[in-house]
Amino acid sequence: MKYFFIIFLTQVFSLNHSIETKSLFSFKGEFFDGTPMGIPMNIESFSDGSFVLHENETQDLKKFDHTGRFIEKLSRRGRGPGEFLDIDNIFINQNDELLVLDHKQLKFSVLKQNGDAEEHRIFKSRPRAREIHQKSNGEYILASIKYSEIGRRESGALFYEIDERFNIKDKEFGFTEDYTLEEIGSLPHFVMRGGSGLTDSSILTNGEDLLVAPMFYTGRLIRYNSSSNYSTFNQFSFKNFGIPYKEYESSSDNFNFNIMHERGLNLVSNRTLGSRIFYHFNRSLGLFKLNTGEILHFAQIKRGEEADLIVEFINEEGSKVIGTQTLRSIGDIDVKENTSKKDNHSRIDLVFHHMDKNNRLYVSRMGKDYVPELHVVQIKLSK
Repeated sequence: MKYFFIIFLTQVFSLNHSIETKSLFSFKGEFFDGTPMGIPMNIESFSDGSFVLHENETQDLKKFDHTGRFIEKLSRRGRGPGEFLDIDNIFINQNDELLVLDHKQLKFSVLKQNGDAEEHRIFKSRPRAREIHQKSNGEYILASIKYSEIGRRESGALFYEIDERFNIKDKEFGFTEDYTLEEIGSLPHFVMRGGSGLTDSSILTNGEDLLVAPMFYTGRLIRYNSSSNYSTFNQFSFKNFGIPYKEYESSSDNFNFNIMHERGLNLVSNRTLGSRIFYHFNRSLGLFKLNTGEILHFAQIKRGEEADLIVEFINEEGSKVIGTQTLRSIGDIDVKENTSKKDNHSRIDLVFHHMDKNNRLYVSRMGKDYVPELHVVQIKLSK
């Protein structure tokens, strides 16, 4: 049996936190040596500030120093050790080892600093991993869905524990009903089963606990408690941001993908539940922890027909939102210039990938003529 506690903070707190942002460098369609850059998918950083970029088109893992200078390529295409066919996600652990999850080969690879590669084939069916995070005790939490029809019938869980030797533990948690009080068959239920229901950076381990910002963001954040072995969770909120989505009236049978682009529609499919089309108003963009302990949550919030980019400030315990700030820019990136007007709403076209231990935020966008860009922005917190 699962229990939850809902805490709504109705008092209006004066904002005593704010962030300043400063652009450090950027790649605009190419790296500093002139090599073309693909669309950024995943970014992780080592303790020395160097970082790894996973590109969509090539499936390459490229390492750069903290200034953006290319160092080496860490992967190649293939089926051998250290070779990949379809990278789903990457993560750098407490030992500065690069973890790579290959969706097609059902393998978890550990690329060590000396160049060695360990292969762990721990999945029985294809996972679709959204995030990998490490707890303070060295174990991992994987946010994923089971890709097979059978897997979905067996379990609707979103989170799985993996021990330090990369064995999947029996413990799984984060079921659909944990995230919405709406009736079965509602769009939140549908998306939580058909996809992860989370943007890639909307979970965060905080010590042993797990903090979650659902994709359909109303202002409620969720903290799974390690003290109860994740069988209980708390919900807390600073403000109710209103209805996060609206279903599209037309049948998906007659759906035209040109309409999806023009009107700003999203489509989700699920083999057991069918498919749904919807407008997505309020959405989580990412949860990140500063090196001072405070947590930042970036989100898109609907204001009339416009979209605001806000950052919520969460205390070090991950139990309370202590203030919010509306952002007009992220470094040199103007939010309004990167917001597209859709049907009765707007969408912020920025992807928040990662924050390193020096509080540097990695943000991507599509520039002129759909040229991909990656911006590295310094975040400074003021109290």
